[in-house]
Amino acid sequence: MAQGHPGDGTSDRERLVHLNAVLRAIRNVNQLVVREKDPETLIRETCRHLVETRGYSSAWVALFRDDGGVGPIAHAGRGEKFPSMAASLRKGDLPACVRGALDSPGAHVIHDSAEDCVACPFHSGRTGRSAITVRVMHEQKLYGLMGVSVPATFTVDEEETGLVDEVGEAIGFALHAIEQDEMGRRASEELRRERDITASLLDASPVAIAVVDAGGVIVQANAEAERVLGLRKDGITQRTYNDPAWHNVDYDGNPFPVEQLPVSRVLREKRAVYGVEHAIQWPTGERVLLSINAAPVYSDEGHVAQIVCTMQDVTAQRRTEAALRESEEKYRSLFEQSGEAVSVVALDGRILDANPAWLMLFGCTRDELPHLNISDFYASPGGRADFLRRIAGVGWLKDDVRFKRRDGTVFLCERSAVELKDASGAAIGYQATVRDITERERAATALRESEERYRSLFDQAMDAIWLLRPDGTGNVVNKAWLDLFGYDAADIPSLTAMDLYADPADRADFLRRIAETGFVRDEVRFRRKDGTVLECERSVAALKDAAGRVVSFQGVIRDITERKRAAKELAESRENLRLLAQRVQEAREEERTAIARELHDRVGQTLTAVKLDIERLRRVVEEAHPELSSLVDGMTKLVDDGADDVRRISSDLRPGALDDLGLAGAIEWQLDQLRPRTDLVLTFRCDEGDCELDASRRTALFRVFQELVTNVVRHAGAKKVDVSLRREPGALVLDVIDDGCGIDAAQVNDRHSIGIVGMRERLLPYGGELHLEGAPGGGTTARVNMPLP
Repeated sequence: MAQGHPGDGTSDRERLVHLNAVLRAIRNVNQLVVREKDPETLIRETCRHLVETRGYSSAWVALFRDDGGVGPIAHAGRGEKFPSMAASLRKGDLPACVRGALDSPGAHVIHDSAEDCVACPFHSGRTGRSAITVRVMHEQKLYGLMGVSVPATFTVDEEETGLVDEVGEAIGFALHAIEQDEMGRRASEELRRERDITASLLDASPVAIAVVDAGGVIVQANAEAERVLGLRKDGITQRTYNDPAWHNVDYDGNPFPVEQLPVSRVLREKRAVYGVEHAIQWPTGERVLLSINAAPVYSDEGHVAQIVCTMQDVTAQRRTEAALRESEEKYRSLFEQSGEAVSVVALDGRILDANPAWLMLFGCTRDELPHLNISDFYASPGGRADFLRRIAGVGWLKDDVRFKRRDGTVFLCERSAVELKDASGAAIGYQATVRDITERERAATALRESEERYRSLFDQAMDAIWLLRPDGTGNVVNKAWLDLFGYDAADIPSLTAMDLYADPADRADFLRRIAETGFVRDEVRFRRKDGTVLECERSVAALKDAAGRVVSFQGVIRDITERKRAAKELAESRENLRLLAQRVQEAREEERTAIARELHDRVGQTLTAVKLDIERLRRVVEEAHPELSSLVDGMTKLVDDGADDVRRISSDLRPGALDDLGLAGAIEWQLDQLRPRTDLVLTFRCDEGDCELDASRRTALFRVFQELVTNVVRHAGAKKVDVSLRREPGALVLDVIDDGCGIDAAQVNDRHSIGIVGMRERLLPYGGELHLEGAPGGGTTARVNMPLP
């Protein structure tokens, strides 16, 4: 209380002032306690109010940290002297007032701080002033200390110390409240952060999650649930779990019982359920296959408050599993039915599996597989070790290797092997496919030998051989080609087909023809390097690939310049020979005609004169010497026979019918001459129309006819001969067909057969041809083609 004299009238006023000051101080502090949430501002403002409102000389508050050290310190009323005390407090150099307040509860009072706290920088020079120090605490927690310096005019009694102690408690309460608020704030922030994390985890979860309340309404769903169910969150959370719009079906599309839905089971069984499989079918018919786990969340009363459902979309997984099963079935089918020998071998060489092709190739049975080791099938003792060394590190191998069958037969195989690994990547075995290439290797060897022979033939061939692309480039030629065209090997890369044609139009014509037929054989004029033109015979084939595309042309070229020159000379010689033969035949016919005419005219006339003389002689002899009549008759007969011979010989030399009757009439006359002398049935047919020729051709054809008929009479032993004469375009055709013994090919081609050779020589000057066909016992057909002039 404030000091005053008893009975003095001012004491009541001073007490009233004192009380007002106390009330203001308490009010201000209480307002701070309620309003202020910052500890440092709280203690600073409290010190200020205690000095300014209560009238203390000075005030200070020091707060402790959680580790026991001194934290924030506030003061009022001493200014520059307080930092030294704050430093002492922070160093642990505690003044007496502080130690006293720490050692005992309640206010600690020092009545004369100048005497009792000589070393305290805060109270030095404060004679007669008291110091009150109290604990700042609440509910047994010490938050700090508060001290005030009381003016000498104040009476330090229980009321004053109670005021200071009350202020200390109020600050302690305020600090506790601030601490609680901070803890609450932090707890709220932590709860909010945990909720945010939970929400983030929920949305980030790869598993679809939905929360259903006890009434069956979906109250929460994450992003994956949106994807799986095909709806936005607001569309999901507006439904119940058993809403018919979900159209719950089983995996095959059949209705799924509501009571078997996972939420229904949790609500009914009051326990978690796992792996419930059903599907949601959309109006389009598409089904989303789900595997659902559902677990209850209990309230404090033990009731199911919520059900947390995790949904896994197994549509792709089931499709993958189905595809995998199908793939495995296909693999097994392919494995078993493959024509290639396939085996699966463990790391130690045990044969784990093999298909029928492998068993057949190696001569084993399936029952023997568990007892077989691949090492036993290598033809080389180190074959297995070599395989392991080469496949290590790369994981696959393709090569040729020699194996042996169970019977010891060694054969060459093409092998393709791959390392098999488990999920961790560790090798667990090998799968190999082998193919017997023994025959292929033999074929390859034969092919190489054939190619070598081809190359040898190519290089040594006397004909020029040429390989080139369809565009005329890429030439490959042999030595004979180089020699023929006069080029060097160095000239070939820049040479094109067009460089060789004497006439460029021949190249275009060649490409057109070979495109149509794939093969060209003809004669063409090429040009040598020196410009000389060659007459060549060419044979070219188009070479195609497996797809049927022409990839190159292969040609064989032969220089026929000399041959053509010789052929030309031969043709000229043959023409000369033909003309000579024709002239010889004409001369012969002329001579025969002249002889026949002489025989007919002179010898015939002579014989006629002789016969007339004999007739005159007959009259004389009959009268004078009748006994000589028989001699005269004999002479007459001889003359008649001679006349017949003259006529016959004359006719043979030059039949008069040929000139008088023409070719057809002469043939008919000749057949008439033969009929009385043979038993042959002779027929003749001549087409209507002009069957006549010029005299020389008519004679030649008639002579051939005579020779053919004479051969039939002499050699064929035939019973019938059919002769026909007809005109065809450009030629007159004579056929003589008999049913005799038949002529064979050797006789037709016998150069020593004078008759056949003679007939062909007769036809040669006119370009005529004689064709003979026959078979033993089947008769002979002779056809003569006489070109028209």
